[in-house]
Amino acid sequence: MLRFIITIFVVTSSFASVSDTIETNVKSNNNTKISQTKIDRLSQQHQELFMEYRAQLRELEILKTYNKQLEQVIKAQKDEMKNIDQQIVEIEITQQRIMPLMSKMISTLNEFVEQDIPFLEKLREKKREKLNELLAKSNLTVSQKYRYIVEAYEIELDYGRTIETYEGKLESGESVHFLRIGRTGLYYLSHNEQRAGMYNTSKNTFEELDSKYIKQIKTGIKIARKQSAPQLLKLPVVATKG
Repeated sequence: MLRFIITIFVVTSSFASVSDTIETNVKSNNNTKISQTKIDRLSQQHQELFMEYRAQLRELEILKTYNKQLEQVIKAQKDEMKNIDQQIVEIEITQQRIMPLMSKMISTLNEFVEQDIPFLEKLREKKREKLNELLAKSNLTVSQKYRYIVEAYEIELDYGRTIETYEGKLESGESVHFLRIGRTGLYYLSHNEQRAGMYNTSKNTFEELDSKYIKQIKTGIKIARKQSAPQLLKLPVVATKG
């Protein structure tokens, strides 16, 4: 009977030991899981920090590149500012030199028109007045003023190689058809086509022509109006002054 009790005690004691071992293992496993969870969380945090670090590095490289580009832009702007300053100085010098030149060009053109045959007098007089007022205008740049003067020269140059007809009046007040052939000759034809004449540059006046030239002047007027093909005209010519 005593032996049986002892055996039971031993078995009970062994069971208690196994139970403690199992409990210890369970606790150990739980602790391992907790530790693994912490490790996983730390690993994830580390990965996130690493990705953020890499992103910050990329952003830093972009900022470095951008700053470098800005430095180049700023340098280019400074160089441009120096260039502009130099141009301003040169423009001021150019203005001091070109203003007298433009004034001389206008005077020369006015003298030329005054000595030219008297065609389109009112129109050309208005253009001369505008040129005379041109240099005093403050709302125009020097380049604009110079361009207008050059255009005026080009227009006068074109008169020397064109033919045109227009309505006008003689000094007597009579309305006539005028025919201009370059700067070679200026002719007129009365409205009834019974009289014709030409400007005599040596006498600075219009003279009546022989009636045989009426047909030639009529043909010239048709050519100027593009109503007839260009052809040879037989008209008297007086040498231009100068």
